[in-house]
Amino acid sequence: MAIQRYSWHLVDKIDEREAAKHWGCYDAAFQAINAKTPCRQSFREPEYLATLGDPDFTKLVVWKTDTEDICAGAMGTYDLNKIPWVNPEFFECRFPDLIGRLMYVPTIWVVPKDRGAGLLRVFAEGCLRLLDVRHGLAIAFDHSLTQNSLAAQGRSKHHRP
Repeated sequence: MAIQRYSWHLVDKIDEREAAKHWGCYDAAFQAINAKTPCRQSFREPEYLATLGDPDFTKLVVWKTDTEDICAGAMGTYDLNKIPWVNPEFFECRFPDLIGRLMYVPTIWVVPKDRGAGLLRVFAEGCLRLLDVRHGLAIAFDHSLTQNSLAAQGRSKHHRP
């Protein structure tokens, strides 16, 4: 069995021609989970396409080097006002030194057929590079222990949801 190789790059904007391909992969990554929970777990198509064209969101694009198929992605922004479910005032009060240096990642995704391929390292490399490029200090993201079985396995018995 051949070892699958992955490549990644960071981009600030994805043109409309490529956006449809990205949307299809992103949507496939969330279809199953969106049917299992009453709370929306992903962007709707117009929101996602808007973020792809917004240079305030840096996109991490992961693809298979042998086929050039997009298989995973993430995006982050330093403008907390761009994430509708984030309260920037919370960070301004509690972490004023992070304002402008906190990258918020509203979405990390992998197409279903590539889950379990060990892409966590790729995401970590991309996020660390983004922090380096933008002189960031911290990364924040949403996470659901009930929806991510990998993280739930490492949960302490003292953890309270």
